[in-house]
Amino acid sequence: MPYIFCQSVKVSSIPIFAAESGLHIFLTMEDTKKRCVCQSFFWKKKKSVDNLYLIKYNRVKHKHCMDSPLGRIFKNGVVPKRQEVYIMGFYDQIVTAADGKEISMKDYEGKVVLVVNTATGCGFTPHYKDIEAMYEKFHDKGFEVIDVPCNQFAGQTPGTDEEIHEFCQLKYNTRFPQMKKSDVNGENAIPLFKYLKEEKGFEGFGKGPAAFAMNAMLKQIDKDYKNNSEIKWNFTKFVIDRNGNVVARFEPTAKMEQVAKCVEDLI
Repeated sequence: MPYIFCQSVKVSSIPIFAAESGLHIFLTMEDTKKRCVCQSFFWKKKKSVDNLYLIKYNRVKHKHCMDSPLGRIFKNGVVPKRQEVYIMGFYDQIVTAADGKEISMKDYEGKVVLVVNTATGCGFTPHYKDIEAMYEKFHDKGFEVIDVPCNQFAGQTPGTDEEIHEFCQLKYNTRFPQMKKSDVNGENAIPLFKYLKEEKGFEGFGKGPAAFAMNAMLKQIDKDYKNNSEIKWNFTKFVIDRNGNVVARFEPTAKMEQVAKCVEDLI
């Protein structure tokens, strides 16, 4: 079914896109009942292609719901006719490779994927070694890595895409594909990372000296860092299962053994 995206809104933490076509609101979510912004909604599962779900509705009557992004789609508190909503999932995302080629995450459907923002001059850069070891161990079993170099954290990735690629191959003998250097926070953040941050927010750096140091540093950068989902530093990792679900987020302070165990359990 074609969609003409005309407005970006969200219910709770779910990004959804509204289009003026169709007779109902559709969501590609399995557990939509927990995502409603107003108790006056009621939901009904609909058998259809693409795992779509039909939302039936009464009226938005709560002030806080009317002020929400979704509520603003409504006219006078009632869902307008011919309104359709589609949730973008992992497989809808597109990233640009270092050579400029666009790569659809649809190409990774049915595989376990690790997405990571990387840097060449960071204290966590040795994580490349562990990621490459995981790639060599699990790639033949359906494991992929999406490496997105980023220079937003203390300018620790200053090189060109070609220089970054050469560094990784010479230093860590990496074989997984590298994407174009991109932003992961702010207005210019690539859509993939906007999506990942919506799916898995920040849950802390854990315990230990590295976590203590990161907490101290982030307090100086962003006093509200604990309460937002922004990427905090280089080598934040997201794990996606074979069904396209974002199942885990690992901060750079997480032990790589934990990351490897998560991936192995999904293989």
